[in-house]
Amino acid sequence: MDEPRTIPAGPRDRLFAAVTLVLAVLLLPAAFACRPGRARELACRWALRMRFPAEELTGLT
Repeated sequence: MDEPRTIPAGPRDRLFAAVTLVLAVLLLPAAFACRPGRARELACRWALRMRFPAEELTGLT
């Protein structure tokens, strides 16, 4: 009964999520060159930083 309410994702949010995912995949080779063991994590971090440039993303999983 006391479940938190969430705002449903709109078309723009879904588009931004898809673009961020594509960007992370495109950044994967560069991230692999920098850190072969953690390439996926690094590419995702870079993509999220581009999507949310003013946010502090440290500690997010």
